[in-house]
Amino acid sequence: MDSCGKHGSELDEVICEIKKSFTVLKRVPDLMEKEKKDYLYTDDPEYKSLFDDCQKEHPEIVSNFDKLKLEVQKIVDENQKVNKAILELEQLFSGFYVMIGELEVDHSVLEYRREIDKSFMKLFEINQDNSECPLGILHNSRVQILIAGEVDRSQENFINAVFNTKRAGEEVSEADRTDHVNNQINTLIYSTGSVMNPVDYPIDQMTECHEVAKKINAAATKLRNSLSKFEASLNENPIGDAPNLFKKVKLNQKSLYSIVSSFPALYKKNHKMEAIEKSVQNMANC
Repeated sequence: MDSCGKHGSELDEVICEIKKSFTVLKRVPDLMEKEKKDYLYTDDPEYKSLFDDCQKEHPEIVSNFDKLKLEVQKIVDENQKVNKAILELEQLFSGFYVMIGELEVDHSVLEYRREIDKSFMKLFEINQDNSECPLGILHNSRVQILIAGEVDRSQENFINAVFNTKRAGEEVSEADRTDHVNNQINTLIYSTGSVMNPVDYPIDQMTECHEVAKKINAAATKLRNSLSKFEASLNENPIGDAPNLFKKVKLNQKSLYSIVSSFPALYKKNHKMEAIEKSVQNMANC
């Protein structure tokens, strides 16, 4: 028996077994997010073992949902609310398996991951209402700690994306050859896309960073256009037009750097530690 179920009811044990299976399934959206992939292909040899592992979990998940429904009938007096939460979770798992059963798996699995996490939390909270105080708090705290860990992961990914964008912007301002500038602009625009990627949980200063990223995209495009005009003028009218166009390039380069520098300061919060401390306090007060 693992630690997830040592102090819980049979109902909690089965929920925890399903949640353990989900840790295997989550490797798919986690991989897409980590490697910034828009699609994964289930017939790709590189990912075959990953999708095989997910399919191996399917019979166990189906069996555990059957057990879950039986446990609800045995130990929960008012089980309509619980049954509704179980059905919602079961449908989300079914939808997830439909997606990863296709040849092409897209970013929708990230949304499924988020909704399944929420559904687990709702189910634990409903079950808590039917539990004695210490057990209810223990199980709810466990879920809160798991969610907090996911928040920390999303926060770290977002802060890294902002840092990479700032560094890419600095490299644009430092580049002195037109081919280098063009390459760095492409890198910068790609980095702003990472900042703008949807995240699973709210993050401090996220809206402000999104606004800065949008401005960077516009300024980078403007710089690239002015750079193209300057390069063309070197062949067409190097004496008449080139000097003024070069001044525009430098002005746009300076403006871009100013926008990149306007990102707000970001600080990491240890949400998981806060959840653990809150859990200890709740248990002490019960």
